[in-house]
Amino acid sequence: MKGHIAAGLALALAGCGGEAAAPAPGGSTSAAATTEAAAETSAAPEPNFVERRNGIYYYLSQVSENDQKDGRGVGHAVGFRYLGKAADGDFKVAGVTDGGATVMTATCSDPCKIIHVSTGEAVGYEPTTVIGGVFTDAMNGLLEVAPAKHGTTSK
Repeated sequence: MKGHIAAGLALALAGCGGEAAAPAPGGSTSAAATTEAAAETSAAPEPNFVERRNGIYYYLSQVSENDQKDGRGVGHAVGFRYLGKAADGDFKVAGVTDGGATVMTATCSDPCKIIHVSTGEAVGYEPTTVIGGVFTDAMNGLLEVAPAKHGTTSK
C-alpha cells in the first residue's frame, strides 16, 4: 500500500517545477531581456475556472475515455465556493451543486502539497486536476471569498 501512495504522490507532484527563461539570441541575456522576462513572469496568472456565477466558480473536468466513447467532447462542470484562508493558514473550498448546496469541503496549506477532503481522503496536490486548479486559483489570489449564507448553520 505504501508503494502505491508514494507512486501516486510522485505522479501528482510531477510537473510542478517552473521552466527557466531562455537566453536571448546570441547566447547572452541582456538587462533589458532579463527585465522583460521578469515582467512576463510577474503578470497576473490566468485563472483555471471557466465561469463564475452567484459566487460559484466552475471548473471543467477532463473528458474520460468512457465519455469520449459515448460521444461526449467536453468535461463535466464542477462548482466550488472559496471559503477563504483559515487562521491556521489553510485555504478552504467547498464543492457545491448548481443550487449552492455543499457536498464536500477541502483544505490545503500554503504552499499546497496535500489536499485534505471532508470525506476523509488526502490527495496529492496536482495543479492540472480540477481540485488542484481550484487551490492554484486560491493561492494566486484569483478567488473571492463567498459571502456567508443567512439562515444556515455552520458544521
